[in-house]
Amino acid sequence: MIIRVLKVLKNWNRCGIIIKRPGKSSEFCFPLQTFVVEVIQFRNAFDAQGPSVPGITPEEAVTRLHAFQQKYRLYDGKRKTLDSVSKLFGIK
Repeated sequence: MIIRVLKVLKNWNRCGIIIKRPGKSSEFCFPLQTFVVEVIQFRNAFDAQGPSVPGITPEEAVTRLHAFQQKYRLYDGKRKTLDSVSKLFGIK
């Protein structure tokens, strides 16, 4: 997911959506950058505090897995929205 988000960011920047175009299209810059940071933090948290951390009980691992799955669904929904916006502007 991180790679897809970074590709969208690169394409938006290349096409001038983020930096060069005035008006409403520049409003997408902050949400996209925020989303990229959130996804990177999510990935780091999964690696450090996820269900595969050594020394936790199987019950705790399942609890953590469910929590991360819920967060992933949220981020996947946001990614799909950003992809739709990219298609709307003809960036993809």
